[in-house]
Amino acid sequence: MKTQFHKLLLLAFAVPVLLSSCKKSDESADEKFSSANDPQLKTDLVYCGTPVVSPMVDFAQTISPATVSIGNDATQLLVKYQITDNSWFLYNPRLFVGTEAELVALGIINPNSLNPDGSVYINNTSLIPNSSFNGSSTTYKEYLFDLSALPACVIVIAYAELRKTTGERAYVFGKSTMKRDGYYINYCVQQCETPPPPVCETAYAFGGSVANCFLNISGVQSTNWGWSNGPIGAGSYSWPMYAGAGLCNIENGTHV
Repeated sequence: MKTQFHKLLLLAFAVPVLLSSCKKSDESADEKFSSANDPQLKTDLVYCGTPVVSPMVDFAQTISPATVSIGNDATQLLVKYQITDNSWFLYNPRLFVGTEAELVALGIINPNSLNPDGSVYINNTSLIPNSSFNGSSTTYKEYLFDLSALPACVIVIAYAELRKTTGERAYVFGKSTMKRDGYYINYCVQQCETPPPPVCETAYAFGGSVANCFLNISGVQSTNWGWSNGPIGAGSYSWPMYAGAGLCNIENGTHV
């Protein structure tokens, strides 16, 4: 059964640090994170329920050049970043998936910083794990998580620094160079529908003019339909098989 969940569809977007040069640093990956695929390689899950798809916006909500989608199958959670305005590219996406306690422990937010309207005060976006730096052709990025390592409901902070080949950057609304406001998403793992049990039927070969229905054979006491075929001579024979042909009526059955 599909379970509907309440979702706050909001995203983290923020102002990057203003430095004359940026050096790529090694980031510690979230322990629940399993793999970040090649930027242009896409994974297609058979989702349980319906994925959450939300626009990525700056805090003032003046631009929306990308989307993020969150969904799961029976074993994995998939988060996808997708550029929708091709004048931008994904320079530095950063992603957190976990609990409020983990956010506080990592120093990303202070206690009680998650506001009911979906906004959050982020202390330092560089602390958000699962990060990559990408070239100008990158318009897509995805992250896979093992559901067995996640609680039933998680907080998702999907942040990204976007750039244009002209040098323009999507950074707005920074309280300081190291503190930013952004958004978060509440996501609960959706349950997969239980497939129906397989339907089993009995099938018999029907030999046409040499087929003898069990119900009509003298001396055979049976309430089951089906055929005994013969007598026949030596040779090779090919006969159709029918399932569910009650009372030996092939019009009631299915040719298998």
